[in-house]
Amino acid sequence: MKIWILLFLIMAAIYDYRDFKIPNKLNGAGALITLVLAGVSGMKAADMMIGVLVVLISCGLLFYIGCLGGGDVKLMAAGGLFLGWRLILTAAVIAFMTAGSYIFVQMCVNRQENKRKTRKSEIAFGPFLCEGMIISLTAGEKLIQWYLGLSG
Repeated sequence: MKIWILLFLIMAAIYDYRDFKIPNKLNGAGALITLVLAGVSGMKAADMMIGVLVVLISCGLLFYIGCLGGGDVKLMAAGGLFLGWRLILTAAVIAFMTAGSYIFVQMCVNRQENKRKTRKSEIAFGPFLCEGMIISLTAGEKLIQWYLGLSG
């Protein structure tokens, strides 16, 4: 069943990387896939709704101040539906850490003026979000338990 969600995430990453835009139809398809699979997965409706609310509040604020695009917010909302609040937060942390690492490397490595990234450079954030959701979908609970074991 996870294959449909993985395909959705891969398609979203490709679209965003190529066009800097995630089509509304694709996000709608992801939400529909999630709702269809929700009954099969056994995830509680409360976890799904809290996941969406967490995303809409946090990512909506980032969209409002101009840090995220609307497609990223909708992608994360679909992710909140199929991952729930714990795993979508894990996915967001992974996405921000890997995107930050990518930008840091791009700022340091590309010394040519026309290719050099700056603090104001735009990147396609969707592939990082998709990467975080895929990792969270496949190993998120183990990562959470590992982290809680370190902090406890």
